[in-house]
Amino acid sequence: SEVSPDRAVTIGAPIANYAAYVVDADLRPVARGARGELLVGGPGVARGYLGRPDLTAEKFVANPFASDGNDPILYRTGDEVSLEGGELAFHGRIDDQVKLRGFRIELGEIEARLAALEGIAAAAVVVREDDGAQRLVAFVKPRAGAKPDRKTMRAGLLATLPGYMVPAAFEAIDDLPLLSSGKIDRKALKARPLAAASDEDAQEAPRTATEAALLAAAKRALSPQAIPFGADFFTELGGHSLIAARFLSAVRETPALARLTLQDVYALRNLRAMAAHLDRSRPAAPDANLAFDPPPLARRFWCGLGQAAAIPVVLALVNAQWIAVLVAMAKAAQAGLSAPAAFGLVTATYLAASVAETAFAIGAKWALLGRVKPGRHPLWGAYYFRWWLAERLESMAHVQWMQGTPLMRLYLRAVGARIGEDALIGGVAIAAPDLVAIGARATLSHKITIANARVEGGWLVIGKVEIGEDATVGAATVIEGDVVVGAGAQIADVTALASGARVGAGEIWEGSPARLKAKAPAGDRPAWPAVSRSSKAAQVAAFVLAFAATPAIGMAAALPAFWLAGGFGRAPSPWTAAAEALPLAFAIVIATMGFVVL
Repeated sequence: SEVSPDRAVTIGAPIANYAAYVVDADLRPVARGARGELLVGGPGVARGYLGRPDLTAEKFVANPFASDGNDPILYRTGDEVSLEGGELAFHGRIDDQVKLRGFRIELGEIEARLAALEGIAAAAVVVREDDGAQRLVAFVKPRAGAKPDRKTMRAGLLATLPGYMVPAAFEAIDDLPLLSSGKIDRKALKARPLAAASDEDAQEAPRTATEAALLAAAKRALSPQAIPFGADFFTELGGHSLIAARFLSAVRETPALARLTLQDVYALRNLRAMAAHLDRSRPAAPDANLAFDPPPLARRFWCGLGQAAAIPVVLALVNAQWIAVLVAMAKAAQAGLSAPAAFGLVTATYLAASVAETAFAIGAKWALLGRVKPGRHPLWGAYYFRWWLAERLESMAHVQWMQGTPLMRLYLRAVGARIGEDALIGGVAIAAPDLVAIGARATLSHKITIANARVEGGWLVIGKVEIGEDATVGAATVIEGDVVVGAGAQIADVTALASGARVGAGEIWEGSPARLKAKAPAGDRPAWPAVSRSSKAAQVAAFVLAFAATPAIGMAAALPAFWLAGGFGRAPSPWTAAAEALPLAFAIVIATMGFVVL
């Protein structure tokens, strides 16, 4: 519906073939303008929740109203609305479902699980905003003589609920406040002051100065509570991504601890492990600030001057194939070649230039760097400049045509990588190929980054990466240097393996940062099919032919434009070229789509 400044914003009216009903607690229609619960019905309404008959019975009800048969089942949304001038005005929620950090949470389900724990007579859960952060707080009424502790309640909930549904705080209460209707007064619970930590929750004393600093930062970020040093930051202390960012910001106010990263928080999970990591990785120098003294001005000047001089040369080399195409077109026009002959000459030139560029990029890598060795090299130094130039020239190699084919193995071997037999390598960008080993029958998906060369603290740091036989690396994965992936291991999509990671044989890792998920069952991978050498050779030959044909396909879409512009000796008027270009371009698009489909 339209929005105008003199009318309140509504959620509109039902779309065609759907119906909306505003009802009271007994599912009776309310008067126009009165508030009630919104029920929706129509062809797209489900029959219930999968495997949840209790919740289905509560939320999905048979339509008690006269209708055309399109809405036999109605869904109770829990939204409080009113009918205003033919449109629905939204006033909030009337049930116990809330949305917190992107998750829809049924408060009643948490309360039921709490009430089922030993020693608890009743429970209520609300969303509170304390110190600028929203969190779940549970209020529990103990049974006579029982004293349930927070750790036991949290562990009991974690056994049956996901972490985001476990309250961040638990408050003992003599009686739950009730409304006149007998329902829990949640507004009163949201406003109720929280009690200070009890003696049993007294704060554990830190063992080291690092633990003390992390504890101070955690107390600023987390809700008021005792913080055990071995407790999980997320599942036990109620942390989430925003709280982790606040905690990290507080930690980095101490320069000596500024090297703690968000990945460390997710990977190490508790304050004691983070403190141990910081103490182990403490630099020899007394100042642990991440800031570093800049390299000498002369070194930066000469390196920058060399880069400025190299960039025009690199750009010219990268575009050399198109320069060759233009020269071939000019020669074809001078020789008066027919369009088919000119097309063949230009396509062959484009292919030859592409192959020559790839060979040049490989040769330039060996001429500039030789075989790369792991280690640390000064930023802006001579080695850094040679590595930078070799990486820029690598863009001349037409790797995109080789991805997912046996040619990718041949190319990576040519630049120094150790690639096993039958390894399948899709789209992968490797910073230092010399230091990468990929085992036989390993499978690497697409959009993978092996970042085994990085700039850190004034140094270029280069490390090894080993991927074992039969290992699988999912799409959009990032692998840093000094990483070992064992034989048969599985790395899930969108996973980040940080420097120093060791993935054991047959293990399954996922997440960013990566964490061990499970151990792959023995024998779950089918045997690798036996393929004869002649079949492999034929396959390589087929991909070589496809590699050669790819430029022709690309040029097929570009050459007609050159032809219309007079590139092959033809000199039409601008109006004629314009009139011919549109239908020809359309025909080329249709033909290309047909070729791809076939």
